[in-house]
Amino acid sequence: MTTMEKLFVEIFDRKDRIIEQMQQQADLFTQQLASRLVIDGITPPSWLLSPNSNSHSSYINGKHPNLRV
Repeated sequence: MTTMEKLFVEIFDRKDRIIEQMQQQADLFTQQLASRLVIDGITPPSWLLSPNSNSHSSYINGKHPNLRV
């Protein structure tokens, strides 16, 4: 693999990690918001607790994604 190819691979790997980190942060914010609503006695809306977010289950199962930059 040439140096230029290695650089492109590194760039795309970084991009993927950044996207994963942003998704993780969004999921954590959603989880915190839902928890805060429950603590305040407000039922969170159904769209906030949608099962489409699979990262919540990974936290429940104790699997934390790596945070690399």
